[in-house]
Amino acid sequence: MKERRISRRFGIVSLAEITSLADKITTNAFVANASETGLGLYMEKYIDSGRDVAIKLTYFDQGDKGNEEKRVMEQIDGKVLWIKVLGNYFFAGIAFKVLDQKKHKRFMHYLKNRKTD
Repeated sequence: MKERRISRRFGIVSLAEITSLADKITTNAFVANASETGLGLYMEKYIDSGRDVAIKLTYFDQGDKGNEEKRVMEQIDGKVLWIKVLGNYFFAGIAFKVLDQKKHKRFMHYLKNRKTD
């Protein structure tokens, strides 16, 4: 099977709150992986593919030196590309609309550091 991803995905221990902008459905999610282009996550509620969403992403960042673990929350806009039922959860792929160096500096730094792990 041909790989369709634009960017390599990295494992991440993270939680997210996903809100569908069209109908204001909000769900909690466990983020399984992340890249510069999007997230793979397990949501508690179903949100249709094609929906624009607001993502409140919470994760731990160890900083530049790797010794200052900080809880970080960033808001990123995205779009649900696909969704599948997986037991009592919904596994989904969300593409970021824009990942901006100024607005999402910590998250971009986090991903950059994962590339060198």
